[in-house]
Amino acid sequence: MTVVVPFDNSKLSEAALQRAQEIKDHSEEVLAVVVIPNNNVEYARNHDWLTDNEEFDPEIIKTRLSEIVTGIVPETRLKIIATGRYAQTGQIASEIPDF
Repeated sequence: MTVVVPFDNSKLSEAALQRAQEIKDHSEEVLAVVVIPNNNVEYARNHDWLTDNEEFDPEIIKTRLSEIVTGIVPETRLKIIATGRYAQTGQIASEIPDF
């Protein structure tokens, strides 16, 4: 079984990730799911995925998120879902079961 945690680098999502690690049993894994709105620099900066000087670069964001998530719970698997600025209804939910 997999414990899925929505993650955006907020204090609440950090606590959820830590809690997921605490409650999972030995055969389960923790999956952090991050939704990245494409080309939304303001959103990325507000969540500390980019610094004030960085342009929107999905690879930088993915690397930074991976470092953040594994810094909280090293065994966590990370899934990043890229969307348009406004995701279509059901888009995110339909992608999660594939992992």
